[in-house]
Amino acid sequence: MSYFLKRYAFLVCAGVYTGALLLLHALGRFPAPGPHDVSQLAGTPVLTLEGRVLHFPMTRWGQTRFLLEGRTWPQGAYQGRVVVTLHFPLPDLAPDEPLRVRGWLTRPRDPDSAHPFDERAYWAGYRAYALLHVWSDEALERMSSLQRPTWAQRAWRFHECFKQFWLERLPPEEAALLSSITLGSRGVLPTRIKQQCIRAGVYHILVVSGQKMALLIALAIGLLRVLHVPRRWAFWICCPVIVFYAAAVGADPPVVRASAMAIVALLATAWGRDVPGYYPFALAWMWILWREPEALFGASFQLSFGATAGLLAILPLLRMTRRRPPVLRWLMDSGIVSLAVHVGVWPLLLYYFHQLSLVGFLANWTLFPFSGFLTVLGLFIGAWGVWLPASVPDVLIRLMDVLLQGTLSAIERLSGWTWAAVAMPAPPGWVCGMYYGLLICILWKLHRHEEKSADL
Repeated sequence: MSYFLKRYAFLVCAGVYTGALLLLHALGRFPAPGPHDVSQLAGTPVLTLEGRVLHFPMTRWGQTRFLLEGRTWPQGAYQGRVVVTLHFPLPDLAPDEPLRVRGWLTRPRDPDSAHPFDERAYWAGYRAYALLHVWSDEALERMSSLQRPTWAQRAWRFHECFKQFWLERLPPEEAALLSSITLGSRGVLPTRIKQQCIRAGVYHILVVSGQKMALLIALAIGLLRVLHVPRRWAFWICCPVIVFYAAAVGADPPVVRASAMAIVALLATAWGRDVPGYYPFALAWMWILWREPEALFGASFQLSFGATAGLLAILPLLRMTRRRPPVLRWLMDSGIVSLAVHVGVWPLLLYYFHQLSLVGFLANWTLFPFSGFLTVLGLFIGAWGVWLPASVPDVLIRLMDVLLQGTLSAIERLSGWTWAAVAMPAPPGWVCGMYYGLLICILWKLHRHEEKSADL
């Protein structure tokens, strides 16, 4: 028993902490606003808040929406996070910018037959329990700041310049799809394409996943080997790039998870250690939940870790393909990865979107690996375009145009089949919990089997 606790103490603590959050959630105690949260003032005719912008503001449909961490002004008796909707565009609004806004405070909407989306639970995952609507630009005051730009603001500027570069050189739908695949900017993607991705079972290619992070690391390490840079230096060279990329994407739970796992893997490589796959998984899990416990009940957190759990549980099957011919091995590897992703996310896709994609396996077999290639090529050309836009060759832009046209056409064709997806009732939460508990048990068994094989 002492050996077990010594070796797996961290995993036990992670399990106990997660179980406590789930128990509080089942009792209706978490996530919930505190007695002095700003949401307690919902229904107040006019309210003024002073605070700073969190994450990346999103401008679309003539509106700008962002999270504000602030307090009531001038008294300051209530504080917390609020979802602010400016009913006018303000595209130059940056994260960490100090603001004073005046508007009408309401509570998020509960789901009903006309609007099945659970707005209240969604924003609770971001620790926000109220919405502030601002209708006039006169009700917003941008407080001057002479400080140097923060890390988040520099990353946001790169993000905006990256999107603008592609919007000026590609058709709107292609530029929006590329921004979603490379930087996770799903807010700029038309609703029609989002629905097609959901029906085709490839909505997860629109978020920054571990697959994309692994591709970037593999590319960087391959370049370092060509330059004869020692392996132990890979961590110190790649780590700042990963951190900046995570910040430029927006540092959402999937990004933090992928970045944390990538940094742990690089650190293990630098030390020459063979770290089990679930160690980076567990470290990323606890890091996010320690900083943002409410993220446990958010769709992005669950989809990201669900896909990763499926990959970790099923990827050992790739060993069966090592002695196959190269073409057959690539097809089998793509099929196994597609199966792993599908196994990891289908209960959550059914839970949140109330439909099951039947064509998802075929779509993931083809589009999921291809999205990784688009990510690497799109980031390379886009970063080049941010710093030296005039020097980017037209042939590269035309190449991206052709590739994105083909991707959009494939998504539209796959989602257009009548049997592509079937509407189904959402499974109970406890069923999803048991399913992922089974995946965790499979991971545990695989690890124990590897330990016993190593001892022999």
